Order: sequence, then C-alpha cells, then structure tokens
Amino acid sequence: MSFLTLPPEINSLNMLLGAGSAPMASVASAWDGLASELSSASSFFEGVTSGLINDAWQGPASLEMAAAATPYTAWLSAAGIAAQEAASQARAVVSAFETARSIIVHPALIAGNRNSLVSLVMSNLFGQNAPAIAAVEEIYEQFWAQDVVAMLGYHGGAAAAAAALTPFAKVPGGVSSGAGGFAKAVVAELSGLAGGLNPGALKAGLGAINTRMTSLPGGFNLAGVLRNLQQSTGGLANLRLHDLGGTGTGGPTAASGLGSFGRHGFGPGSWGRFGGSGGGLQALVASLSGSGGLNSLLTNATVTGALSSPTVANLLTSKAFSSFLSNPAISNLLAHSLNPGTAEAIVTDAFGNTGTGNIGFGNTGDYNIGFGNTGNGNVGIGNSGFDLRGILNSGVGNSGLFNTGSYNTGIGNSGIGNTGLFNPGNVNTGIGNRGSYNTGSFNEGSFNSGDFNSGDTNTGWFNTGDLNTGIGNSGDVNTGIGNSGDMNNGMFVRGDAQGMTGVSYSIHINQIPVDFGMRFPVNTTISGGTFDITTLPFNIGALNLNTLSNTSGTIGPISVPTITISGPRLSFTLGGPGYTTYGGIAGTVGPIDIPLFSIPAGPGIGNTTGAPSSGFFNSGSGSSSGFFNVGAGSSGWQNMALGASGVGNVGELASGMRNLGNSMSGWLNVSSLDTAQAAVVSGVGNVGSQVSGLFHSAVSDFTTLSIGLGNQGGLNVGGGNIGALNFGLGNVGASNFGGGNLGDLNFGFGDLGSNNFGFGNFGDGNIGFGNSGSGNIGFGNSGIGNIGFGNSGEGNIGLANWGDNNSGIGLLGSGNAGFGGWNAGTDNVGLFNSGHGNRGFFNSGTGNTGLGNAGDYNTGIGNTSIGNTGIGNTGSYNTGIGNTGSNNTGSFNVGSFNTGDANPGDRNTGSFNGGSINTGFANAGTLNTGSFNTGNMNLGSFHLADSQGLQGITIPIDFPAIPIDLVASTTVAIPITGQIDPITIYPIIVNVPVNMNALGLLTIQGVVPSAVVDPIVINPIVLKDLVYGADFQLPIQLTLLGRLNVTLPGLVGIGNSAGSVSSGYFNGNSSGTSGFFNSSDLSSGFANANGALTSGWYNSGSLLSGWQNLGTAISGVANTSTLAANTAAMISGVGNIGSQVSGFWNGQLSALQQTLAAMSPIQASLVTTTT
Repeated sequence: MSFLTLPPEINSLNMLLGAGSAPMASVASAWDGLASELSSASSFFEGVTSGLINDAWQGPASLEMAAAATPYTAWLSAAGIAAQEAASQARAVVSAFETARSIIVHPALIAGNRNSLVSLVMSNLFGQNAPAIAAVEEIYEQFWAQDVVAMLGYHGGAAAAAAALTPFAKVPGGVSSGAGGFAKAVVAELSGLAGGLNPGALKAGLGAINTRMTSLPGGFNLAGVLRNLQQSTGGLANLRLHDLGGTGTGGPTAASGLGSFGRHGFGPGSWGRFGGSGGGLQALVASLSGSGGLNSLLTNATVTGALSSPTVANLLTSKAFSSFLSNPAISNLLAHSLNPGTAEAIVTDAFGNTGTGNIGFGNTGDYNIGFGNTGNGNVGIGNSGFDLRGILNSGVGNSGLFNTGSYNTGIGNSGIGNTGLFNPGNVNTGIGNRGSYNTGSFNEGSFNSGDFNSGDTNTGWFNTGDLNTGIGNSGDVNTGIGNSGDMNNGMFVRGDAQGMTGVSYSIHINQIPVDFGMRFPVNTTISGGTFDITTLPFNIGALNLNTLSNTSGTIGPISVPTITISGPRLSFTLGGPGYTTYGGIAGTVGPIDIPLFSIPAGPGIGNTTGAPSSGFFNSGSGSSSGFFNVGAGSSGWQNMALGASGVGNVGELASGMRNLGNSMSGWLNVSSLDTAQAAVVSGVGNVGSQVSGLFHSAVSDFTTLSIGLGNQGGLNVGGGNIGALNFGLGNVGASNFGGGNLGDLNFGFGDLGSNNFGFGNFGDGNIGFGNSGSGNIGFGNSGIGNIGFGNSGEGNIGLANWGDNNSGIGLLGSGNAGFGGWNAGTDNVGLFNSGHGNRGFFNSGTGNTGLGNAGDYNTGIGNTSIGNTGIGNTGSYNTGIGNTGSNNTGSFNVGSFNTGDANPGDRNTGSFNGGSINTGFANAGTLNTGSFNTGNMNLGSFHLADSQGLQGITIPIDFPAIPIDLVASTTVAIPITGQIDPITIYPIIVNVPVNMNALGLLTIQGVVPSAVVDPIVINPIVLKDLVYGADFQLPIQLTLLGRLNVTLPGLVGIGNSAGSVSSGYFNGNSSGTSGFFNSSDLSSGFANANGALTSGWYNSGSLLSGWQNLGTAISGVANTSTLAANTAAMISGVGNIGSQVSGFWNGQLSALQQTLAAMSPIQASLVTTTT
C-alpha cells in the first residue's frame, strides 16, 4: 500500500519504529572501509608487481605476470572508487531519512488529536461542538499532509541515491573458472616440467601459474598473503568470507540482510562461534596450532611411519578410494581452499540442512540453530523468519511461542514490540491488547494502564471514555467510578465539572496596634579641626629701571619664604550630664493573610498539569491519568514520559515497568539509542535496540541471564555475584560455588584466590579452611604445600610444624621428622599451634585465638590476614563469616567497609549490592537508597537511569499587602556648648634688594632691609548655651508584597546533611557514607561516629567493624584501644582492652570474675584472665 494513502498514525509509527538510520550509517561506514581497503590493496599490489619486474625477475614470465597484473590493479582502483560512491549514496539516504523523521508528526500528538475528536463527538448532543470538531479535523488533515510531505521527501531522496549507484565491473581474468580453473592450470603447468627440472623451466612455470592465480576469487591475493592473510585485506580475494552480499555476489552486506544475524555471533566468517568471537571450531583449531600439539602429532615418528607404510599406499591407490575422491562433494572440496565456509557447508548438509551455517536438523536458510527453521539467524524449532528465538515463531526478532509480529516476547503476539500473550497491537505489556502502548489486558484503546479499557489513556478498568482514573467511566477526564459526564470527581455523576474541590491553606494575622514611647540620654562631645595651610616659597625676578630717561638700575629679585596659617580647632558638647530627650511611635500593622499553598479546583486531586488530567498529583503538559505522572498523554504511576503506561517508565511510547527509552514494553529494559529514536525492545532486563527475550545486552547473548538478586554478569545463581557461572552469594569471578569468594573455581566461602576448596583460604589451590598460601591441604596452614594442621612454612606434613619439609608434630627447623612438642613457636597456649602468642588449636601466625587461624590477631575459626572476628575471613578487621574484603560487618562480602551480606561493592549498608555506597538491597549502581537500582544516586527502587526519585520540595509563600500606618513624634531641645580655638598666621619675612643709578646726578646701591610681618592671631570664639530643638511628627506608611520560595532540595537519601554525598537516612556531618545516623566519613552501618572507614553499629573511630568498638583497626564487640586515636590497635574478639589482642575480655575482669569477686575473693582467684 502506498504511503500516500496511509493515515498519519501509520506513517508516523513506521518512521519512528525500527533502528532508524543507524544500519544505513553502518553501511556507509562499511563501504568507506572497503573503499580504503581496495585503494590500499591496489597501491600495494602495483608496488609489489613493479618491484618484481624492475628488479631480479626478468624474462617472459615477468612480462606475462605484469600484463596479467595491470588490469587487476586497475580493477581494484575502479572498485575502490565505486565503493566510495556507494558510501556517499548511503549517507545521502541517511540524510533523507533523518530529514523526514524530523518532519514527521509524533504519534502522541496524533493520538491526542483523535482523543479530542472522540470527546467532542461524544459530548456534541446539540451540535454545539461543530466548530471545535471542524478545527480538530483540520489539524488532523494538516498532520496527514505533513506526513505525506515528509515521506515524499524521503522517497525522493532515497530514489535519487539509488539511481546514482553504478554496478561494479567484473574482475578481469575469467572469474567463472573458479578454483577448478586454477587446479587445471597447475596440472598443465606442472606437466611441462616432466622433461626435467631446471631453474629456467621452474622460473617460467611459476610465472605462468602466478598469472592464472590472479583469476581466482578465493585463491590468491598478494596483498593479503603478504599481510598474513588478515581478514581486512585477504577478504578482498575471498568475497564470501568478507560477505559482500552475504553469498559472494558482490553486493553490500546490508543489502542482503545477512551481515550479522542474531545475538549469538552467527554470520559469514564466524561459523562455529556460539556466543561470540573466539569460541567453537576456531578456538579449537587455534589452540591446537598454537600449542604445538597438532604439529607434534603430525611429525611423530609413529604417524609418519604409518603414512609411509604399504597398507596406506595400497589404500590410496585402491578403486574405493578413487571412487570416494570422485564424489562431487569431495571433488568440490578438494578444488577449493579449505576455509570455515567450506567446512561449514559440508557439516550442515550432512543433517538435512539447506543453506549456510546451520546447526541442527532440517533447517532452511542461513545460520539457524535447532530443528525445522526457515529463514536466517533463528534459534529453536519451526521458526520462519529472521532472528527468532523459540518455537513456531514467524516475523522478525521474536522470542517465545507462536509470535507472528516483530520483536515480541511471549506467546501469540501479532503486533510489534509486545511483551505478553496474544497482543495484536504494538508495544503492549499484558494480554490480548488490541490497542497500543497499554499496560494491562484486553484493552481496545491505547496508552491505558489497567484492563478492559476501550478508551485511551485511562488508568483503571472498564473505562470507555478517555483520560479517566477509576472504573467504568464513560465520560472523559473523570476521577472516580461510573461517571458519564466529563471532568468529574466522584461516582456515577452525569453532569460535567462536578465534585471538583480545591484545597488551600493560609495564615491570618489580625491588625496589631503599635503604641510605645522612647527615652534616651544625650551627652556627646565632638572635637576636631581643619588642617594647616602652608604656601611654598617663591621668587620675583629683578625689575630693570633702564626704561626711565635719567635712571638706570634694578630692584629685586624679591624672595618670599614659606608661609604657614594654622587651621581652627573646634570643640562642641551636645546635651550634657543627665540630659534626656523623649519621643514615641503610634499606629497599626496589619491585618495580614499569608497563603501557604493552594490547589485550585479541577478534575482529579492535586494535579498541576497544563491540560486537564484525571488522577492524583500529576504534573507536566497534561492530558494524563493516574498517579504522580510527569509529562503528557500518560497513564499509570510515576511515569516521566510522553505517551506511556505502566509504572516508572522514562522516555516515550512505553508500557510495562521501569523501562528507559523509546518504544519499550516489559520490565527493566534499557534502550541503547537516543531517546528520540524508537528502540523497539520487549521482554525483561534487556539492553539495546530491536531486542526481545530475557536479559540480553546490546553486545552479548543469552549468557547474560542470571537468577537471583543483584547479580552482574552471566549465568549466575544466587545474589550479589559479579562474573559468570557463580552459584551462591557475593562471589566475584567465575565458576565459584559458595559465598564471598574472590577469584575463580572456588568451592566454599571466603576464599581469596582460585581453585580453593573450603573456606577462609587465602591463596590458590588450597583444600581445607584458614590456609594462607598456596597448595595447602588441611586447615590453619601458613605457607606453600603443607599437609596437615597449623603448619607454618613450606612442604610440611603433620601438625604445628614451624619450618620447611618437616614430617611430624610440633617440629622446629627444616627437614625434621618425629614429635617435637605440642606447640611450635613461642608463647602459644593450646595444642598444635605454630607461631607466636596463639591461643587455641592449629593456629599459625601471631596472636590468634581460636581454631585454625593463619593470620595475626584473629578471633574465631579459619581466619587469615589481620584482626578478624568470625569464621573464614580472608580480609582484615572483619566481623562475620567468609568476608574477602576488609572492615566488613556481615558475611560473604567481597568489597570493604560493608554492613550486611554478600556485597561485592564497598561501603554498602544492606545485601547483594554490586555498586558502592548504597543503602538497600541488590543495587548495581552507586549512591542509591532503595533496592534493585542499576543507575546512580537514586532514591527508590528499580531505577535504571541516574538521579531518579530525588523529588525536592519548593513551597511558594505569597506575601500579601501588609499595611503599616505609623506616626513617629518627638520633641528635641538640645543645648550646645563649645569654642573655636585661636587661629595664628606665623611671621612673614620679605627681602628686597635695590640697585639704582641716577645718570649724571647720583648713584645708590644697596639692599632694602628685610620686612617682617608679626604673627596674626584670631582670638577664640566661645559657643555657650546654644539650644536647638523642635517638635516634629513623621508619618510612616509602607506596603510589603512578594513571594518567598522555601525550597528543600532533593538529596540522595532522606534526612542526610546538606552538602554530603551519602545514601541512607539521617547521616550527619559525613560524606561517602551509607546506612543510618552515621557521622563518620566513608562508612556504613548504624550510628558510627568520630572517624572514617567503618562498618557495624555504634562504633567510634576508624577502620572498625562490629559493635561498640572504640579506637582504630578493631573488629568484634565492645573492644577498646589504649593507643592514640589514629594508631592501629589490631584487636579482635569481645570485650578486650589494649592493643594487639585477640580473644575474650582481655585487659579487664570478665563478668564471671566480677560476680565471683562479689561472692568470695578465694573463688575469684581461681578464675584467671587470658592475656
């Protein structure tokens, strides 16, 4: 059907579903890579051939080789140009698609338009909605036209790109001859050498053979050979291996659709690699060739002798063997180079399969696994289509039974991207949904959360209208039951806009009278003055008297020195002792009304959406139903999406629970595409696009499936495991059985290393418990290769030996045998201890108390390392069982500083957390408060993205006008007394020289005496009893108006101190912490304080685990360090006081001793304290 006649619902959905332009972009990249390979091969081939003919290889064979190589080189170059053109056209198609996709109308907008039309038609009882109906239809026609324009542009661009493609030129030299032609050429050339082998004939023969080899599509590529037959260039000569067209036709991989089917790594060039690269047949062959086993086998004298025996010679020349070789299958095999594709065809054809790369029986197509599959990349029985998993599926990408659509998970789905049973619609999660994007069952409409809804975007059951929250509503935007009107809150309401109740709360403050007086003393002295005025000295030049008719001479020069005038000094006193002034303020303030919050009346309760919504506390653009949804066109609970149903989905067009992405159904799926691109994912726990089934990732296969809580990796059973094939709790590694193991192939708990059997082993290959080292059998051994109990050293057999290669009990030294003593070492109490200061049985190391401990200062059974209290701990300062990390309180923790069980991460409070600093259970991310979060910094459960559930609160408070009407009055009469001090101008000295000569009469020569001006003094001015005062009134009228926003930011956790990065509850003055009421940094647990890196309950200090310990580096219960605060005490056990202590109640009287002491001193002395 032409897209010109399809409605916008179909065109938009078709454009948004699928992988988008990513496959074509990959095709363009592949063509670019091929063009580069071809260009490189052409240059390299030309360089090699020219180097040969211009160097030592001369003669007819050289010329013939050059003549044959020239057209092949030209073909490589032309093929590279054609490949580059193909890449350009593929990018043109990508551009056309993205342009069309940006123009296309979003399905949610179309659905909203149709919902509006239905609502208007249903309420158009008297024709009053005719104009609105026409307007809605006009918008819909615009949607239709917009989609058609987008599709025409896409079609035109794609058609132009396809028309510009040119076919590849044929390979010169007779490709059709194939490998058979090559074999005939070899025979013909070798037959010419029968007359005798000489260098000239051999040289010419090799040249002729080389010429023929250029015609082989699968037999010769000089560039590939010289580069060790790498697939990147060697594939140019083996077109099927490089999968140009998937079957050697020369077309691009994407055009044939056989590039990479399935999630199991089945495709051309990867036959036999089940579950990814590096496995299967290739791994077997690689291991044989790499290890030398195959070479040694073929060169074995027995084998070579057998091959040269008469029996083998008779067999090779027999008629039966000749008939075997003449079989078409065998002759074709021998005529071609043996590669994975050839072997693949031989094996698969033997079981009734038709096609390539099939495993099983009766498969038709390529790369199928199972029985009776038709198509490509299928796994199962009777599937017909592409990339199907299960039984009797058809279509593309389905997982389950009897599905006929695409990318469905379940049974009998005929739509696209459904999770469930018998859904004919698209992207549904549930059973029998005929509409799309529903979470529930038997919904005829779309975007519903619930069952049996024939309308759209409903949350509830049996709603025939749209946007309802409740049961059996036939109207629209109702919250309740059985409403036939629109926008009602209640039950069985027939009218419109009924029951809409708003809620508001405000604070009223009555008018406040203001009337109070003021009285204050005045006695202030003010003094000061101005600065002195000083002039700089200056000179006046000589005055010449020659201008007079009868006089000659000069007056001056005149010198004026520095002149100084002192500034006046002021002194005032305001008031005086005992002087007081009076005043007062009188008036009113208020009344005041402060509204704290207001929820206006509307459909639903607490909704703040742009368009009307039903339900409770929805926000965003609107047209939603349900509870706490953010966005538009959604139903259900806590969706942050456009057009979604279900619970906690983030993205667009989703159904189900906790999905992240576009076009998702099922549970806990994550898209690997941009949020604007349709991922089309169904099932449970999938990551990627166009994926169905359970627990698939974008780059792996079914091996990502695990059973349990908080597992990361594949095929794990249990909780908190990280890795593959682990069974138990908190294992990190592969193939571990038990709990808290860190390594591979451990059986037991608390083993740190690999291939251990038992618990608390630290090292590799130990059997038993509490062994520290490698290859020990028994318990409490420290060293390598010991057999027995409590040995310390290497190669000891027996009990409590200290040294190497001893056999016996309690031996010291090396190479001894026999019986040395009950204990080896010093200061040991008990039996069969080695080391120093141990108490108990079979301990090695220092300061241990218990059974089979191999570390230092441990209390318990089978502990290694330092300062543990418990059983089988291989880390340090743990309190619990089987911890391989350090400072844990709990069991089977591989990480450190955890309070809880089976945590592979660090600083968690809870269990099965693979991430760090979590409070809760089975969190794979970091800094989560809740459970099953795979993202980071979330509050709640099942969050896939980051920073979800951190709902900050902003309380807007609108202050109304606050009238303030006041009058301030006072009477001021303040006496002022004071004076201005004398002002002095200091003496001024002026010196004027005179030189005058009266012509013919008189000559006067001399100096006028200096003139001195006496000081000038201005007498003081006295101010006395100057009184300033007046009565005045100041009216004050103000109005305060504005908004105060009280904001409580969303934090990780609840009640934690602002600025701290912690999970949990009410952690104060700490950072990087999980748990409850902690005030220490980088810690977990409950109410730990005054330090860092602590787990447990009520501890004070650092590097602690357990309960109520005080100090640094302590495990156990109620222990106290006597060292400085930051000094490691190395204490384990219960009730100890001191340092480097293990055991129980060392350094203080035990409760028993205290009781006996109260009874009788003699009885108390009978009970001694272990030290």
